[in-house]
Amino acid sequence: MRFWIFFTFSIVIFSTGLPYACGQNPAQYTNDLSGQLAATENSGEPLDTLQDREVTSVGGSQSGGQSSQFFAPVGVRGAQSINPGQWLTSFTYGHLSADGILDGSGSESMEQVWKKYMMAPETMDVDSYTLCIMRGLTENFSVMAMIPYYFKDMVMLSAKGKVFAGDTNGLGDVQVAGLYTLYESEVNKVVFYGGFSAPTGSIDERGDTPLKANAKLPYVLQLGSGTPDLYPELTYMGKWEKVRWGGQAMGIVRIGYNWDDYRYSNAYELNGWGGYQLFDGVLLSLRLDWQDCSGINGADPAMNPMMAPGTNPATFGGNRLFIFPGLTWNINQGPLKGNKFLMEGGVPVYQYTNGPQGDISFVVLAGWKWVF
Repeated sequence: MRFWIFFTFSIVIFSTGLPYACGQNPAQYTNDLSGQLAATENSGEPLDTLQDREVTSVGGSQSGGQSSQFFAPVGVRGAQSINPGQWLTSFTYGHLSADGILDGSGSESMEQVWKKYMMAPETMDVDSYTLCIMRGLTENFSVMAMIPYYFKDMVMLSAKGKVFAGDTNGLGDVQVAGLYTLYESEVNKVVFYGGFSAPTGSIDERGDTPLKANAKLPYVLQLGSGTPDLYPELTYMGKWEKVRWGGQAMGIVRIGYNWDDYRYSNAYELNGWGGYQLFDGVLLSLRLDWQDCSGINGADPAMNPMMAPGTNPATFGGNRLFIFPGLTWNINQGPLKGNKFLMEGGVPVYQYTNGPQGDISFVVLAGWKWVF
């Protein structure tokens, strides 16, 4: 329900802004476009992709400026800094939907899962809402802070027909970061992003299940990693006339174990994208996103690993490849002047999991930002 409310709201806002983005005199607009998050869960487990990508890439804001011409889609984090003395505020939304069970590269039935576990996952939905504030300090360096909030819902079934509908919501792991432009020319730009997240998201979410009252909920329903985490990223972007392209390598480095005696594994991600500027201010893009993580080290002693795949650390981790078509535009006149609107919708083209996990159906990312 939250997804459809946000989708309807987005259509109304985008419809209002579109006439100013591609209206009577499109030559007045510049492609100072940038992207954000999004979306995924900071556990690093592929089903939780929304929380680990809760930050956005951000672009320069001055019309006609060189930095404003480089582009990264909404789902690419930390690609561009803003100009010195400027502020950026943004709000981004991500939705991930999983339906069915995937084990390895093939689907698995509930009957197969029930042979090893008391309950099997049926569906899961994750919604993320992230507020970002950025400040440009120098020509090459900006700082930013991101505050994420999550809603998670999971439905599981037992062999005896019992239904468990678990849900959690709350603050995720707050992140601060610095962005430094290593190199910039008329055609190429390279940016380093260094982020640090504090363990502000809860890892003690509980609820009543068919098996136990006030039980510790599965890892995927927790709101944080429980550990301080580092987010190093290196981004390259290029432009030529109306064509844009880029690539990014990023990682998540976990520091130590959390207070429940486990830690998510380090995670790695590769992004590559291309874009074409239809006219000034409006750009279509296509992005490929490869995700790789190993799983969970240790185990939460309060969880029964036989209750469901989501409570067994051995089932976590795997690889996924997504494809994301996207639309981005910047508005430089009218009542919405200075605003940017961004959207991507993605589906997995390849998935391999280390055990039974939710089979991801689609991911939606949308963002709004304002530079002043």
